[in-house]
Amino acid sequence: MGFTTSLGTGFSRQPTGATERYRAFSDALDGGYEIGNPTARTEDKYELDWGLHWQRQTFSVNFDLFGSYLPDYLYRTVVGTTTPPAPPPPGAVVYGYRAIEADFWGGEMNLLWQPAQDSWFQLTGPAWRHRSRCASPAAGDSARNARVRRRARLVRHRSQAVD
Repeated sequence: MGFTTSLGTGFSRQPTGATERYRAFSDALDGGYEIGNPTARTEDKYELDWGLHWQRQTFSVNFDLFGSYLPDYLYRTVVGTTTPPAPPPPGAVVYGYRAIEADFWGGEMNLLWQPAQDSWFQLTGPAWRHRSRCASPAAGDSARNARVRRRARLVRHRSQAVD
């Protein structure tokens, strides 16, 4: 009983899936079409977690902070619209995958109280935040992302800023 702290670090690597790499004008979930990025790299994630814990016999408080940094986060975004000829209808939105630099961070607070022998009261408050370090992926476009657009002959590129 009393104060304790915790500190954790981590690294994970997730290979790019076949859908994210090789999808070719498949129907997108929210309308439009989706194309893959055959040059998409593996997603690496670096993590840091810190916690502070205080406990008594019938009461405890936990406060945890976490952060993740992903240098090549694979982000689904609009890469253009379709143009004639058919089969896709003209003007349909086309989504593609871009690698952007991003971080995720947040925290959680948990209160646990035992007012009686067989009763517990728990209150948990999570918080989460995401930030892209590239304010406009279209402005910072790399050669590998440009190849995604060239792969689809029916796509007309349209720059779009993404927060």
